Amino acid sequence: MSGYEDLVMRVGGQTADQVLALYAKLEAGEITDDEFVALAADLVAGANLRGASVSELVLRAYVEQATGRPVAGKAALRSQFDAHRLRTAVRTILASELDTEMQLRRLVTVEVSQASADAYGESLRRYPGISGWTRDMESGACQLCNWWWREGRVWAREHPMPRHKGCTCHQVPVIDGEVQSTGYTRKLKEKRNARV
Repeated sequence: MSGYEDLVMRVGGQTADQVLALYAKLEAGEITDDEFVALAADLVAGANLRGASVSELVLRAYVEQATGRPVAGKAALRSQFDAHRLRTAVRTILASELDTEMQLRRLVTVEVSQASADAYGESLRRYPGISGWTRDMESGACQLCNWWWREGRVWAREHPMPRHKGCTCHQVPVIDGEVQSTGYTRKLKEKRNARV
């Protein structure tokens, strides 16, 4: 398990445990549905920010190790709290006939992995000197992630890394390397040139 994967899973796991402890209070009648929804959504939002922070730290460590120089952060943290979306998700889980605890745990882990990956990709595109990235695969990576890996291909830094829900694969930056363009990156370049 990579350091990134371990940290993201730890944030998700700890938060899922907190949400499930709140759910036990709801089941015991100690808090109302509305209180549970608001508190659970707050916990998930906080975990998303912590996951994004972890991503920034891991990326900085990669860059510092590759260059031998300390770098200033380029944080892509989103301070917005999508309260409506998260509360709707929690309410939907409560109304479901499926295993509530499993769904709550899944909501937290997927949210954290998505927020972490989004922040990581945004930060990677901002760091000067990063020309591209390779895919570092999570332990036990699925067949789709293995296909996306493409034998360790180096992708242009502007090229988004494909991922699925809950995926903790991440981008390893390539510093000042030769990078092959893709159809996606050529279209981006054409758009930039058209604006000039």
